[in-house]
This record gives sequence, structure tokens and C-alpha cells, in this order.
Amino acid sequence: MGTKWNSTKFPGVRYREHEIRKHGIRKDQYFAIRYQKDGTRQEEGLGWLSEGWSAQKAFERLAELKRKGTTLTEEREAERQAKAESEREAEKVRLAAMTFTEFWHQQYFPQAEHDKATKTAKTEEQFFRLWISPEIGEKTFSNIAPIDLERLKRTMAGKGKSPRTIHYALAIIRQVFNLARVRGVFLGPTPVKDVKKPTEDNRRMRFLSHEEAERLLAALAE
Repeated sequence: MGTKWNSTKFPGVRYREHEIRKHGIRKDQYFAIRYQKDGTRQEEGLGWLSEGWSAQKAFERLAELKRKGTTLTEEREAERQAKAESEREAEKVRLAAMTFTEFWHQQYFPQAEHDKATKTAKTEEQFFRLWISPEIGEKTFSNIAPIDLERLKRTMAGKGKSPRTIHYALAIIRQVFNLARVRGVFLGPTPVKDVKKPTEDNRRMRFLSHEEAERLLAALAE
């Protein structure tokens, strides 16, 4: 691109030509504006003739900046911040709408496969598929309440699952919520903490041998 600046009939607007690139039959032109802001000389580039800029359009932009009392750099920075904020808000909305199942497949389980033993990850996947997903899989994190987990407990107990097995399912759910909080998907309290832990009965049933039964009956007869 050429380095020589050319003036225009519009005060504060100038341009320079590209050495080889053309726009139509003319060499492409790059427009810039010059002006004073708070006693400081400002010089800012706008864009190319091939991008839709012209001396007239550059002058109108310059007049607009003067009217607002701002600079092109300040406006671009404000636009950048507004865009970044809009993207952050859109990401918050996207994360808030993420279901438990989506988070499981996209973030939790890949992490579990990487960090945990293969057998453990496989067991967790089985628990998710058989018990957790049918109950809360399509819910978002903010819509999962302790009552949903109580229903999960009842479902598993009704299928003959032991308190230890039910507790393991709740532990997996708690781990998913913890990771969701770390990843910014969910910021509230984990509902598992408000669910009563299943009571584990570790007592073992033992049958008497024939000899023990005979002694017991004899003792009872006496």
C-alpha cells in the first residue's frame, strides 16, 4: 500500500492509494480522518473504498464523532465491550438451558473417563443410563430439586436396590453438580445435601446349623 497521503475537498479527511489493488478502474483508496479531541490531535483510519467508504462518508463520520464528543477508538472499544457482554449473557443463557444429560455427555463423563479408573467410569455410566437419566436427565440443573432425588431413591428401592447402591447413585449426582458449579453451569446449592442418606443395614443373616438348632430347641424345652 502506498504511503503518500492525499487530501480531499472535505476538511479532516484524507486518503492513500493501494499500489496494485484496484476498485473498478481506480486504485483502491484507504480513508482516514483527523481532528482534535480534548486538545489532543486524533488520527484514525476508517476503511477502504472497496469496503464502501468514500470521502463523503468519511466526512459524515467525522461530523458524527465531533457531535458526540467522542473518538473512533472510544466508540470501537465501547462496541467491543458491548459485544463481549452480549456474548457473556448469551453464554449464561445457553448454560442455564443445559440439561443434566447434555452436561453429562459434553463435560462430566469425558472428564470422568480421563481422571478415573476405567471400571469406575464404566460403573458411573451404567448408573447414569439405568437410574439417573430416566429421572432427571432432561431437567436443567436449576430445576432439579430434592424431591426429584427422593423419587429416584424410591424407584431404586422399589427395584430391590440396596441403600449402599442408592447412596452411590446420589454420590454420582453430587459429583456432577460439583463440576457444573466449577464450570459455571450452576451456581446454586447441590440438592443432594437436602436428601436423607439411605440407611445401610450391614447386618448379615446367618442360619443355624443342625447341631445349633437342636441345642436351641433343647434349651427352649427346658
